[in-house]
Amino acid sequence: MQFLKKCFTANPFFLIKPRLYFSSTPKFKNFSIDEHNGVHINDSELPTTPNVLSSMLSNSLIDWKSQKISGVWLKLPKDKLYLLESALSQQFELHHCSPNYIMLTIWLRTDVESKIPYYSTHYVGCGGLNS
Repeated sequence: MQFLKKCFTANPFFLIKPRLYFSSTPKFKNFSIDEHNGVHINDSELPTTPNVLSSMLSNSLIDWKSQKISGVWLKLPKDKLYLLESALSQQFELHHCSPNYIMLTIWLRTDVESKIPYYSTHYVGCGGLNS
């Protein structure tokens, strides 16, 4: 114990909190890219706190913009709806919802108008009979 005490008092590096030197930038690592160059965030990676989601989205959006990703889709299951405000604060927009989730989107490209399709609200059926 005396040895550790000497190390901590003799070396000023040990007196500095490690978080000042070992900061991590949380980002989404589990996502897929679709055929339209859009990112779909896997909802299994969603954090448990709104602050962490804000950090993850902020850091990931910076990366995705630099990679020329077109848009991002974020699916919030109903057991994680407390994260909604954090996503909206990162400029995500509501796309659609179902009884089990809310889908949010953000368009990242500034050189092209958003190509994210509107969610369908009506279905049209057509039938035919050939005898």
